Amino acid sequence: IWAEFRHSFIETHWRQIKMLIRHNYYPEDYKLWEDTVIMAESNGFDPLSPKYVLPQDLQAMHDYLVKVHIKKEKEREIAKHKKDEKAYIESHSRWFGIELKNENIALTPLRSYEDFFNEGKAMHHCVAGYISKLRSLILSAKRDGERVATVELSTDDWTILQCRAYCNKKPEEYDEICNLVNRNIDVFKKAARQ
Repeated sequence: IWAEFRHSFIETHWRQIKMLIRHNYYPEDYKLWEDTVIMAESNGFDPLSPKYVLPQDLQAMHDYLVKVHIKKEKEREIAKHKKDEKAYIESHSRWFGIELKNENIALTPLRSYEDFFNEGKAMHHCVAGYISKLRSLILSAKRDGERVATVELSTDDWTILQCRAYCNKKPEEYDEICNLVNRNIDVFKKAARQ
């Protein structure tokens, strides 16, 4: 089995390898097992627990640990951006109650880093980093509850700085979204004065 492991893994996980040998547990995919052991350890689980070292269903355990890893990564990202989130909420909360609608589109402001993170993940663009842009208000445009675009609106002069769909493409609803925003600029201005 030694040929299946990287030398560095053998050095750092010798006790787990001994458990394999002692229990005659020989996974069909050693790389998947190695990845599972490393993920269990990096996510704070007991690195010597048979649950992770000798799982009955290796693929299912690996898939579970991937989900845990993604959730913890999201939590770490959110924690990292708490300071930016606090400043954004303090300067932008006056607009959080605004919702612009027509018969097809609904636009609402993003309110927290989690909103920014989820918008960026769903739309495959970098809006998550925009929480630090205190001179922009970020809106999510949805049709029937499904995201269709993300809009960046300047809080200096209330112009649309950008309107992006999935993967930063121009949305099919571009003109409709821009018209909806521009027709309702006074709603944002009024909220800014309050």
